[in-house]
Amino acid sequence: MEDDFIAAILDAPDDATPRLVYADWLEDRGDPRAELLRIEAEFLAMPLDDERVPALRARLRELHRTLDPVWLGLLKRVPFDPLDELRTVVPPPKRPYANTGNWDGIEKQLGLVLPADYKAYISAYGGGDIGCIEIPSPFGTHEDVRVWWERWASFYRDIAEYEDVPYRAFPEAGGLLPFGTLGTVDNLSWLTVGEPNGWPFVYRHRDDGFFQIKGLSAVEFILEAVTQRSPLLTQLRRLSAFDPPVDFQPYKVVPRTINFIAHRRIDLNSLTERLSCHWPPDQVQFRPTVDGTAILAEPLAGRISIYSEGERTFATVNFDGAYATGVEQVVANLLNAGFGEI
Repeated sequence: MEDDFIAAILDAPDDATPRLVYADWLEDRGDPRAELLRIEAEFLAMPLDDERVPALRARLRELHRTLDPVWLGLLKRVPFDPLDELRTVVPPPKRPYANTGNWDGIEKQLGLVLPADYKAYISAYGGGDIGCIEIPSPFGTHEDVRVWWERWASFYRDIAEYEDVPYRAFPEAGGLLPFGTLGTVDNLSWLTVGEPNGWPFVYRHRDDGFFQIKGLSAVEFILEAVTQRSPLLTQLRRLSAFDPPVDFQPYKVVPRTINFIAHRRIDLNSLTERLSCHWPPDQVQFRPTVDGTAILAEPLAGRISIYSEGERTFATVNFDGAYATGVEQVVANLLNAGFGEI
């Protein structure tokens, strides 16, 4: 009987009805798993900024500690231990880039204590791209880390000239402190108000503006994104960028970037084929991004990102300057296709 309930849920994972029917059956038997199913159904149906979100997440964490982990792994929708689950879904790199350093020194320079799960994430993964989310490491900058973060946060002051920005930005007290981007234009930040492990998560979408979500940490958002169960990204139609497989690409020891623009719309499929045809197929992978396509090439020790915006097409070549091969050929192909370096 119970197997039938579980099968119905797995057949329709986004339908709350099978979960609630199963919860009724469990509740009639005094089974505590019923509460988890009901809370998750309520949590996933409520608005993203509902004030009840933090309390519901806290109760879910309590339930996760006591319930069967096998059953949880099969049916839970809201993450509990996000970094452990993320490690399973997207394994960390064997050689992370800039994953260790003096956190106390960084926090002293910033005048802020950073969230614990973010520091644990950097320790495990270092700087790099997880799918189309870019999370740099503060240990990877070659300048004063406060200056680095102030310049990054100044983005919000710059866009305030032409769009409404309802928040202050770091280094102002209680301002937005960025920690990553999705694609090339959507920004991921904390609102530095209150206790650091409870800082609200703020997502800035290039077209739809700002979304503040209480009770959602940086790592929880990353996990929701790569597992395609983010209510926010579903709402914004951004989840297609995380079609599996999703992997982690660490930044390289000698990172180099060359940016290109073509002042016309170029077919991305033919451009992808043109840029990758001179490498053996087993040394090249392709990943969809929010705006276009990424080509991951072993000889390049990096990636080529291409996307169109309006009537223009952009290309970014990221590679390891220490041992990449074939960069000149990539640049030549882009120039021959009508791109200019910027």
